[in-house]
Amino acid sequence: LEAKHNENPGAREAHRALAFEMTKLVHGEEATNDAINASKILFGGGLDGISENALAQVASEVQSATIAKADLESEDGLSILDALVSAKLSQSRKTAKKDVQGGGVNVNNERVQDLGYKLTAADVHYDKYILLRRGKKNYAVLNVE
Repeated sequence: LEAKHNENPGAREAHRALAFEMTKLVHGEEATNDAINASKILFGGGLDGISENALAQVASEVQSATIAKADLESEDGLSILDALVSAKLSQSRKTAKKDVQGGGVNVNNERVQDLGYKLTAADVHYDKYILLRRGKKNYAVLNVE
């Protein structure tokens, strides 16, 4: 650990190791791993291999909106513009359109630039969550019921 730190102090390996061990002592290893995975989600990591607990933790920390499963299963799906407005990430379809065209919209941390993009059941994780992001720091979770 010391060698890694001396090699690249900016990577903050020692800080991460200390934080991991302290959090593990207080909350347990599973909760610690879920917290690490949740932070990876919020800081640009993919959703592959993410546990349901980690997604639930993210959902509890960011704004959310509820959508009907039927909206996703319909032939048309739910438009990305309507989803952004429902999640209050955009004030109107017009601003949502600008956000999508500008490349600032992500669904499950995958960039969406197609104005015709429709959310479908394939976008849902653990039968309940769709993660939306506008810009770098504006997140919302769509809870599917």
